[in-house]
Amino acid sequence: MTNAANSYFSRNLLILFIGCLTGLIITVDPYLSTLSLNMIGVYIPYGFSLLIIIVSVAAFVLIVLLIKMIKSHKEAITFIILYTISLQVVGLSPLSKIDAKEVILLTFIIIFFISSMVEQKNIKITLLDILNLCFLSALILSVINGGISSFIQIITFVMAMAVCFLIINSCTDSNLLRQQVKWLIIVTSISAIIGVLQEVVYLSSGIPLIGNIADEQRRFMFQDISLGRVLRVPALTDTYMLFAYFLTSVIMINLNILLYWPLNRRRKTLLSITFGLMFIALILTFSRMSLLAFFILIPIVFIVRWPKYALHMTAGFILLVIGIYLAGYYKDIYDTVLHEVSFGESRVRIALDRKGLYGFIYQHPWIGIGAAKGAKYTAHIYNWPAHNVFILVAGETGLLGLIFYCLIIFYSLIKTISINIRIRNPIDKGITRGLLFSFLAVLIIMQFDVTYVNTYLWFLMGIIKAADLIYTNRERDIVF
Repeated sequence: MTNAANSYFSRNLLILFIGCLTGLIITVDPYLSTLSLNMIGVYIPYGFSLLIIIVSVAAFVLIVLLIKMIKSHKEAITFIILYTISLQVVGLSPLSKIDAKEVILLTFIIIFFISSMVEQKNIKITLLDILNLCFLSALILSVINGGISSFIQIITFVMAMAVCFLIINSCTDSNLLRQQVKWLIIVTSISAIIGVLQEVVYLSSGIPLIGNIADEQRRFMFQDISLGRVLRVPALTDTYMLFAYFLTSVIMINLNILLYWPLNRRRKTLLSITFGLMFIALILTFSRMSLLAFFILIPIVFIVRWPKYALHMTAGFILLVIGIYLAGYYKDIYDTVLHEVSFGESRVRIALDRKGLYGFIYQHPWIGIGAAKGAKYTAHIYNWPAHNVFILVAGETGLLGLIFYCLIIFYSLIKTISINIRIRNPIDKGITRGLLFSFLAVLIIMQFDVTYVNTYLWFLMGIIKAADLIYTNRERDIVF
């Protein structure tokens, strides 16, 4: 009884202290803004000093919590939470190559190796890590033709390798794996809410409430539809395409957990709401390649979940096609597709892919033209390279890089298929099915993408490899 009373008193005392401190800051803020740096000729506008104090206090609290978690040996879950958040908060910094995820990654790499030496932990080096190193060698070779500027792509890939390595060594049991999946859904759901609010603000006020987006990307952030001009929402990322990438992938995980886990009504309702929010946000990105991946995979998800109804679903699809034909809508669909391929954006993409493929075959087939130099093949007015990841890899890193890149993708695909065949527990099955369809969604998007060194792709492959090690109970220093 005494402990409960003391706890109640301490909590109320803390609340009173925070309230008094907040009131004091707000009261003295006008004086802080005029007295702080004006003496040395630096003008700080009213209200900005309050922001500095709030951010400083928040940073201090975060550092204290981080130190507390590390001391209690919870650095794995801390990394999982912070890095998952930072993945989708990359549009707030004006520095496009440096953001929170790089800072968090470097911090936890140092923490990981120090704790591994002190506590003599085993470090897992998997075949995926070795394949990553092989592809890194192909990127380095491509610098012969690409020059010094290709090193930027190499640095990005080294970061992606480090993410994959840390995820494999952090998700060491099924509980941590579930935490990773849970936080991925939570963070993406919050991003979806932010994205929907961005659209509401834009439609009501005309103000695009977005982060630091490059000028060459800003012109693609708007879409003209029959109702007028709308914003292609990016949430807190630096482009709507990256946001759509996250949404499509996480929707697949969310849906499979909803279908397989034995949930009570409250949790099922909550997951259904998050699914709806993410789907609405996905529509508001107006990303055709992500929506295509979504609509291709959704019927397959249901067929895999209930295979006994596969014949019924197939028959329903055939009847739908017959109905469209009899109603005469097939001609409209045919004309739309033909117009897109002949005169629309798809025609441009096909032309870019053709030029990129010709450049790979006839100009630099072995080591490529150089990382981030694929646009030299196409000579596009906006400096666009081929819009297919595999053609772009071949053109920039040559046949050697293409082989290793395909091996990395194929290895992860085989691993996620094998664990899906092996798993029988419904909770684990929901996670593994979600990872499979999430990875398939990414593979579909990659057929129209221009970014083959994508941190999130290696993040996802790291989760897949961690799941493989967990569900096969293979714990060795070097694991193949």
